[in-house]
Amino acid sequence: MGAGGLLFIVQVPILYLTRPDFPSIRDWGRTVRGRFSGDKNPVYLQPADLFIVRCLADKLPHTANVLAFDFLVPYFHRQYGIWPTGKHYRPADLAIIPTDDFQGLRKVLPMTQPYRVIRLKSYDLYVSPLYEATVQECIEGK
Repeated sequence: MGAGGLLFIVQVPILYLTRPDFPSIRDWGRTVRGRFSGDKNPVYLQPADLFIVRCLADKLPHTANVLAFDFLVPYFHRQYGIWPTGKHYRPADLAIIPTDDFQGLRKVLPMTQPYRVIRLKSYDLYVSPLYEATVQECIEGK
């Protein structure tokens, strides 16, 4: 066994001790088999909603401000991501919040009126007038 194998054997147990959020061996197995992790609610990962989210991430300009639910943040890596801390430099242009809103994101919604609410299967889209046409294109599948 080389130095890489020895490092792997030493570091993985340390990682599990220091990072409780690190995926368990069972979660790694589920990932390999193409299933969701045990702590992920598949309601938030509906294919129709994810199609719209991917479309929005592709069509929104890089200057757009987006508040996205946790599972959707990676899709919007090109846009400015707003966290619900109240310390954003500009209001959100688009907010994607689950319909059940168990995190209470609606209470700290970083958008200014007017905005339109569009309901998907699992999410509510809060859209500023500037991006309504883009959202409608994605919903219609164009």
